[in-house]
Amino acid sequence: MGDATATLDGYNSELSKCERPTQSTRTYQSTLRSNPRHRSSAAQRRALSSVRLRLRIAGIEELENKRKAISMEMDLEQQKKTDVQTQLRELTEKLSRINDSLGRKVSARNEYDTTIQETEAAYLKVTFASLPKHTACFAQCCCGVL
Repeated sequence: MGDATATLDGYNSELSKCERPTQSTRTYQSTLRSNPRHRSSAAQRRALSSVRLRLRIAGIEELENKRKAISMEMDLEQQKKTDVQTQLRELTEKLSRINDSLGRKVSARNEYDTTIQETEAAYLKVTFASLPKHTACFAQCCCGVL
């Protein structure tokens, strides 16, 4: 924006010099008009007007080109933003599926742990019940079983 403003200010100052002459310029122009050799012709006025018009058009074209470049950059960044948002949504969904799967697996593992503990306890109970009484008492006193 600063470049566009500086460029526009430069063109405006050039145009203002051409469009609004100072007192000294007016005096010089009146001197030229009074002298037949230096009299400003219609062709010279048209040429000056043409120069002013070209300056205006060049300034506007330059600003339009800068605007077009910024618009193209904005379009590219908007596309990148859309792509990143799509990737984020896909990754979020993937993370959610992984978390659900992990939750089911943790639950299954905990059920296996419980089943294993219950089965081991039942096995030990059956094993010690089948032993002779004095061996079972020894195992209970020394090992803390049963």
